[in-house]
Amino acid sequence: MSAEPTASGAPAAAPTAEDAATTLRCEQLCVSFTVTTPLGQQTVDAVRGVSVAVRRGRVLGIVGESGSGKSTLARSLVGLQRPTSGTVRCGELDVADRSLEMRRQLGRRVAMVFQDPRSSLNPRLSVRAVVSDPLKVHGIGTRETRAARVEQLLSDVGLPARLAGRRVRTLSGGQLQRVAIARALALEPDFIVADEPTSALDVSVQAQILNLLAELRREHQFGMLVISHDMRVMRFLCDDLVVMLAGAVVERGPAADIYAAPEHEYTRELIGATPLLGSAAATG
Repeated sequence: MSAEPTASGAPAAAPTAEDAATTLRCEQLCVSFTVTTPLGQQTVDAVRGVSVAVRRGRVLGIVGESGSGKSTLARSLVGLQRPTSGTVRCGELDVADRSLEMRRQLGRRVAMVFQDPRSSLNPRLSVRAVVSDPLKVHGIGTRETRAARVEQLLSDVGLPARLAGRRVRTLSGGQLQRVAIARALALEPDFIVADEPTSALDVSVQAQILNLLAELRREHQFGMLVISHDMRVMRFLCDDLVVMLAGAVVERGPAADIYAAPEHEYTRELIGATPLLGSAAATG
């Protein structure tokens, strides 16, 4: 595996074989779409030559405004979007391999928490059915052991066991996102990809979900990729940070270093647009 370029263009150290075995990564990833406009069909480059790596036990943040390509990148990493070129691997798995066996293995190792739990969870199902579904799909356990696992997962995300029989449509936004996180944890994945996990929630609930994600990561030591436009979310959750603009990476590095001394003008704009971070940068 070749070394990744840093924000300044210098090559970073290539990961060891042990690192690669516990890493979700892409190299020189490109994703293009053909769109129809009044002037005819045009090609839009949503992701342009991006290389990132999420190591187990670490949290990588991908930050940028709408249209920066960060969500397309996330969908490519979990196999929901086919790249135009480049490679995506989860350990030894080639995510571009569309075989049923590869998809089953990837489904056990990587889980996704989507932005809006109301649209990502079936409102007609019970909480028990939603959370236990990955276990049923992968043929894990008996009905009794799956029920016990659901109860444990609900406890892990701070929900009472009595909610297991409730229909998804009856829950609040914060409860729904907790259910989505419980479902993501069902198969004990190596990696969780969280795409704007708090942006659809009330401000009063956002901090609770962020604290929950941070606590679960410490307890289970999964790797996590967090997609957000909010630098406050990134400062709270992330060990490392990648800043995207117009489909390309413009800055990367340890999150604390980027907050303390951002190199790219776009990164400075993102930090400056967040009042608390902008004030801290101005005084620090």
